[in-house]
Amino acid sequence: MKHIARTLSISICALLLAAAASFLPSQESQAGKRALSLRECLVQALANNLSLTVEAFNPAIEDAAVAEAKEEFLPEFGASLYKNRSTSLGTWGIEGTSYPYRYGYYDFTLSQKLATGTTIVLSVVNSSVNTGQKYTTINPSYEGTLQLTITQSLLKNFGPKANKAAAYQAERQKEIATAVLKAKTLEVIYETEQAYWNLYSALENLKVQESSLSQSREVLKRAREGERIGNQSALDVLTAETSVAGWEDGVVSARLLVEQSESTLRKILNLPPVSLDSIERPALTDAPSVEKIETTYDEALAAALVHRPEIVEAEKKISIAASQAGYAANQVLPQLDLTFSGWSEGQSGIKYVYENDDPINGALLYTEVGSRWDAFKQALKGKYKSWYVELDLTLPLASIFSRAGLRQARLEHQQSLAALETEKQTAAFEVAGALKELRNAEMRIRSATASRVLQEKHLAAQLQRYQLGLVDIQWLFTYQGQLASARKSEIQAAIDYRLAAARLEQVTGTTLEKKGLKFRDYEF
Repeated sequence: MKHIARTLSISICALLLAAAASFLPSQESQAGKRALSLRECLVQALANNLSLTVEAFNPAIEDAAVAEAKEEFLPEFGASLYKNRSTSLGTWGIEGTSYPYRYGYYDFTLSQKLATGTTIVLSVVNSSVNTGQKYTTINPSYEGTLQLTITQSLLKNFGPKANKAAAYQAERQKEIATAVLKAKTLEVIYETEQAYWNLYSALENLKVQESSLSQSREVLKRAREGERIGNQSALDVLTAETSVAGWEDGVVSARLLVEQSESTLRKILNLPPVSLDSIERPALTDAPSVEKIETTYDEALAAALVHRPEIVEAEKKISIAASQAGYAANQVLPQLDLTFSGWSEGQSGIKYVYENDDPINGALLYTEVGSRWDAFKQALKGKYKSWYVELDLTLPLASIFSRAGLRQARLEHQQSLAALETEKQTAAFEVAGALKELRNAEMRIRSATASRVLQEKHLAAQLQRYQLGLVDIQWLFTYQGQLASARKSEIQAAIDYRLAAARLEQVTGTTLEKKGLKFRDYEF
């Protein structure tokens, strides 16, 4: 009997030590399961994450807005065609009571707006008149006109700052959209890494629970055998059964946690959900190795002020607000426009030449036949030239008594300056917090490792006491659970360090550079 008891004790000791060893994290992927590395997950998230894909449309949309704002300075071409046929009533006895009248024209206009506040309009007009009015000396008649009109704003809308304000602000909005996209990219990268390590932790926890359950069942089996031969009591069997039930409950909870963690990662990677009947679990190839990060608060904060997308966004908003304030200041000025217009005309058609130039009493001497092109040739030669200069002044009363828009723009500019200081303060606190998390995680690694080593020694010592009959089996299960917790704490400490390092990269805006990643063709 003593020999059997000794054999059972040695077997139980061996099982518990094997259970302790099984808590060490495994880096080998199981056959038939998809192996995933952290970098593969990060690359896939950047390529397929839906929320990131949605956010990536905004810079392109703002780029189209920039192009639209610049279209204001593209040339504009216009053309029109007009024809009229009417019966005109006579007011002079010689022309009769009525006569037919036909009039038509076509014109082409090319206009160009410049950033200086200048508008240039070049127009070409050709018209024709065919009338039944008696004694008309040119009928039908053709007129050709070339006209150039230049209008220059002298106060309101003068200069590139006023006229390019919309395009300038659209460009800054595009840069803001790019900064927001970078912030979303950094967020997705961090969420991916967090989900990866959470799944790793859940898988390791499940492995601990399953290993402990397996070992507890084996101990229960041996305890029942010991009871049968009279070596162990019914209380020992009950204790082993209670331990098995507890580990079974732990396995169920651990599997649920694995499924939830995997679902979170799959959603980020835009992978389809796993079916309810599936028993497959992913095999993660990366373990939470710890690489000490050497940086100071001043270095991290300096990097954040340069690379952090929220800082860039705030600075661009200041530029927009300053531009809006400048534009509003220009818009309260009086509207003073100087216009110069010069044109050249030509006329042709079928001309009837009478004796003494008297179409009523003189005899018709001959007829000259001209065309539309002849009228244009005269206009091109500048045979009949005209011009005018005009100065227009408009003084809106609102620009004198109200100026509400200018006050609003200036207040928004001051607000944007305050917002930048707020972002800098937020960056300072988040950098400090991330460094604290990193330091605490580093200390936790040391303490968790020391705790695990002590728990292993403690379990070994209690196994010896159990062999001497100084403690019962219930205490062995207690120490086994404590060692399992120590193992999980050690793994979690390493994971927390990796997440703290990732968080530091996020709050300093250096994630892409540090990890060697790139989102599409963007240069953040």
